[in-house]
Amino acid sequence: MPGFRQRRSHVRRPVPEGSEAGRELAALLDRLDLAADQVHAWVNEHESLVRQAYELGATQHEIAPRAQVAQSTVSRMLARDTTV
Repeated sequence: MPGFRQRRSHVRRPVPEGSEAGRELAALLDRLDLAADQVHAWVNEHESLVRQAYELGATQHEIAPRAQVAQSTVSRMLARDTTV
């Protein structure tokens, strides 16, 4: 296309590690790592609670709204192999 310029907003220059911005970025990336670990732990806890509720006799229909997922998601959680 004539006159079309491709944007390159996805290309970033490296931030020098010793600079203020570099230290701030390093701290932020550390927090991001921690947040990702916390999300993983909460997802595992969520799935564990769904399994426990089912084992104690709750129906998938009862579990789904409390877990804030679709009933089909509860079915998939229960069908997942957790021995891996």
